[in-house]
Amino acid sequence: MSLDSLDKIALIYEYNPDSPLFARVAANEYSKGNFEQAAAIIENGIANFQNYPTAFLISAKIKSALGKMNEAKADLKKAEALINDNLFYDENVKELENIALKNSVITESKMSSKTSEIEDHLEELAERLQNAKINVSEENKSVEAPKRTTKDFKELEIISDTLAEIYFAQGNFIEAKNVYQKLIKRFPEKETLYKSKISEVENKIKSQSGS
Repeated sequence: MSLDSLDKIALIYEYNPDSPLFARVAANEYSKGNFEQAAAIIENGIANFQNYPTAFLISAKIKSALGKMNEAKADLKKAEALINDNLFYDENVKELENIALKNSVITESKMSSKTSEIEDHLEELAERLQNAKINVSEENKSVEAPKRTTKDFKELEIISDTLAEIYFAQGNFIEAKNVYQKLIKRFPEKETLYKSKISEVENKIKSQSGS
């Protein structure tokens, strides 16, 4: 399919998110490595089209890329049942495992890079705080330097997708959830994506508590 055709499909989907074209839009995001965005699109679409086998196959691939193998295999089983082909699962499950393996290596590499990026941000923050100090001259020692307020430091607070992912990878799920909630306020246009992330974090918290 040409790029122009994909653009048209994306445009139609943007105008009408309930269109069955959601599967192609999700598949396109998946092919570009935008797994979280693809997952949000496919999940919303399947809620409206629960008998669409292609959507479940695409969902299985996306979840494999995200490391959610149990959910991926469950979606593959649903696709198999919908097309009534008892060999479908066995023919495709190996591909899901390969997708998961490939992306686990990529994710590990990205996390290493992102950890370095966070350290760079912390260095930048430290430098900004250092530069923010008031230099009192010898002649003006009696003049009290203005105090930094809580608001001043909140403006310097580092809130980013990267920070949330670092917290998530470290198992600090409460901190990750807090960051995503702040990101929703800062970037309301990404609310759907961040709510999907929060849902994933809450599932992790529930699994830890055994509830």
